[in-house]
Order: sequence, then structure tokens, then C-alpha cells
Amino acid sequence: MLDCCVVGGVSSEATYLDKAYRTYYGEQEMAVSSPHSAAYNRLTDIYYQCREPNRAGQNETSISDTVVGLAEQFIRCLPGYIQMPEISPEPDGSLYFEWFQQPRRIMSVSIDAQGLVSWSVLYGREDPRGSFIFTGNDIPEIVLCLIKKVSE
Repeated sequence: MLDCCVVGGVSSEATYLDKAYRTYYGEQEMAVSSPHSAAYNRLTDIYYQCREPNRAGQNETSISDTVVGLAEQFIRCLPGYIQMPEISPEPDGSLYFEWFQQPRRIMSVSIDAQGLVSWSVLYGREDPRGSFIFTGNDIPEIVLCLIKKVSE
């Protein structure tokens, strides 16, 4: 069963401390973390491969600087304990993140140029899904919890 729970406080002070901790330690981890580096390298590769529309003769939209910037910020918001996703382009110009553990343990996230993040999970027979507007600062706790759960 998908039993995600938020660990930590819910007061404004607890939220502030959590954000400060993630910002400080997350930035330090990112500077030397090969998983984050690999994800950034993959984004760079995708950007250069997909910056032109109609690549490979398909009716595909190019990957914009905006989408790549949002994807970089999304990766930056992932705590160090979260496994880095596989990243791939989508025909509509969005970027697709996938955490795959086994056929019935998958989490997918899609980010578009307007900052709309659509997510879905397949965990056994359960399949929660949702969306949120990503402003570059926070990933909802439920999304982080589900990524962690799928990755275990």
C-alpha cells in the first residue's frame, strides 16, 4: 500500500528550517554529487539534440530554454536521498522524468514550459496521479514521498 507520510513539523518554523536545510545541504551535495551531475549532463544532451523542431522528420516541438531551466530547478529541489530519474524529451516539448523500479513500480513526471508538472504512479494495483504548478522552489511533499516509495 502507498502509505506516504510527511516526516517533520508542519509549523511555519519547521517549514522554514526544512527549506533552509535543503538549500544549504542540497547545494553542497549537488556540487559533488555524481547523480545530480549525471542528470544535468543528460538535460544538456537533450537540449542540444532537441532544440530544433521536427527532429527526425517527426512533428515534434523543440525543447525550450524555459523547459530546461525548470527541469534543472526541479532536479535541484530533489533531496540527496532521492534517486535521480531517467530523463527524456516528449514530442510536445515537455521533459519526462521516470523512476522505474519494476513493471508495477513506476513514477513519471512531465514538466512543460508553463511550469505545469503532471505526475502519475503505478505501484502494484494503485495508480495515484496529479499535477501542480512548479515555481522552481518546492516539490510537494507527496510527490517526493511517492518517488522515494517507488524507488525503494
